[in-house]
Amino acid sequence: MKLFHSIWISTHLPKATCYLNLFFRQIMTTLCQLVETHLSSIKSGWRPIFSALRNMPVVSRKLTDGVQQDRRGHQILDILSAFLTNKNSSVFASAAVQCIQTLLVFVRGSGVNDCYEGSRSDSESNANNDVVTVNDMCLPALEYLLSMSKKLASIYIMPSSLVFHGSHAVRLVEHSSEFPGTPSPTLSPIKQNESANRKQKTQSPTMTSAASIASIDDTGVLRVWFLLLEGLTKVVAQCPCKFQPQTLEVLFDILRSITTVPGPHFSIYVVTNLLLPMLESWVERGNRDGSYWESTAGNFKHACGLVTELVVEELGQFLSVQG
Repeated sequence: MKLFHSIWISTHLPKATCYLNLFFRQIMTTLCQLVETHLSSIKSGWRPIFSALRNMPVVSRKLTDGVQQDRRGHQILDILSAFLTNKNSSVFASAAVQCIQTLLVFVRGSGVNDCYEGSRSDSESNANNDVVTVNDMCLPALEYLLSMSKKLASIYIMPSSLVFHGSHAVRLVEHSSEFPGTPSPTLSPIKQNESANRKQKTQSPTMTSAASIASIDDTGVLRVWFLLLEGLTKVVAQCPCKFQPQTLEVLFDILRSITTVPGPHFSIYVVTNLLLPMLESWVERGNRDGSYWESTAGNFKHACGLVTELVVEELGQFLSVQG
């Protein structure tokens, strides 16, 4: 029976894979045509589009001669570009959260993780070479995330009544000052009801950083920004090792930009509650897996250098800021 089962799989699996590739290719072509034809009228419809993109496999078998090239990767990038170049701010606000989530998926899962290439056997390497990424998504996704941060900055400085859909579900984290990696038990979610906010104010003369940011974030733009930065700090240790330097550069480009807009309060909050815990989690993963640490120690040192430069810059800039 086992032999029969193996023969059946070897006979039918290639056909099934081929049909699935054709099916997903057809879906992507339809989505591209939909976006291209009805771009100006797509508003909340961007949210299900991004949901489809997040679940769209962009990896296929190596293409043989005579087979039409699979353009799913290019098509996904075309759709993302159409959304980000749309000048309608309300359309951007309606699906910015879903777009960020989609881009982070591509940064995290693009390509074959190269952290253990040195320890792979020849047979494993050949097996992995049979499955290739149609179009590497990591670097373009990073560029789009940087573009989204710039767009959030332009919206933040302009008087606007925009409300970012889904931002209420984003939770600001806050860590204890004594133990950077331990969540503070006194903290509450970013989105508190009015009665909880009033209770907190009466209990303590000073609000927590998360609560104070939430209190001024009527439109949700700061929550969306936080989601973007939180995703990047989490994905640094998860993305393929060869892309860690580029991911760090984009992350620190954004961190340097937020010292001006939104400003010191938000910037210090992000460094304290996202950047420093990122380094801690990196070390913890290295302690659990020695081979991973050997492959990423250089990138970790690079991250420590960038953190030091950022903190020194912020000290010089923020010491002159009253309050």
